[in-house]
Amino acid sequence: MICSNSYFASLLSVAYTAASLKGSLLEKEALLAAGVRSGGIDVLVNIINEWIDENKGDALNEHETNEEEDASGKMILPNEQFDPGKAWEFFVYRPQKKTGLASWESSYNRFTIGEHPQTIAMSPVSGRPIQVNTVIGHVFDGILSGRKVDLRRLSLLSSPPTEKQWDKLSQMEAQTDINVVGDPKTSGKDGDSVKMTDFLAPIMGEEFVSKEFNDRTPEEKAKFGNWCELFKWYSSLRRIGFTPSFQTEDLEGYELV
Repeated sequence: MICSNSYFASLLSVAYTAASLKGSLLEKEALLAAGVRSGGIDVLVNIINEWIDENKGDALNEHETNEEEDASGKMILPNEQFDPGKAWEFFVYRPQKKTGLASWESSYNRFTIGEHPQTIAMSPVSGRPIQVNTVIGHVFDGILSGRKVDLRRLSLLSSPPTEKQWDKLSQMEAQTDINVVGDPKTSGKDGDSVKMTDFLAPIMGEEFVSKEFNDRTPEEKAKFGNWCELFKWYSSLRRIGFTPSFQTEDLEGYELV
């Protein structure tokens, strides 16, 4: 069997995307939309998802870390696309000369028209695969730019803070004296730039903050990664003036396209 270079490139893209998934499974539809064509695609998906299942310890640790928070109210999100009305005061739009678009813009546009983030991650405009979390970050950039975003659809890819988690994040903002809605270059600790490590220090502990990255345990990395994801929601919504309300009922009747 002779395989082309493009076939191997496709497999590398799939492998990179799969490695970046946090507990969720790779979807066959996302592969097909990314242009992966193989008679054994079902076998490929099964093998990758078995590997994800065997290596999702970090995701399980995240779940254990948030067991207490999960009992609190879920965030209520609009049924339609949310329109911030205007860009965040300190948002800077930097289009690239080659494409005329900002680095985040293609991912945002493709997500908005309904493409699956896994597909976007495997087949970005640059041609080099990116992480699914990077795609999600690009969607948040779209929010900060003042563009409409389907927050409910986004919440199926990245969990927004529960009421208890939102309160903890608010407490951390007050405790660290870091202003997430201010100029990110000067609103951090001691007038420095805003850094998630500084912001999350009260919940992670000074011992964690003082450790080098390679010295942190898998459990610490999982917990920090989860809170970084929650911080992204918190800071982005605060910056566009979205004040959340919360409920206890499960979100039903909404599927990711």
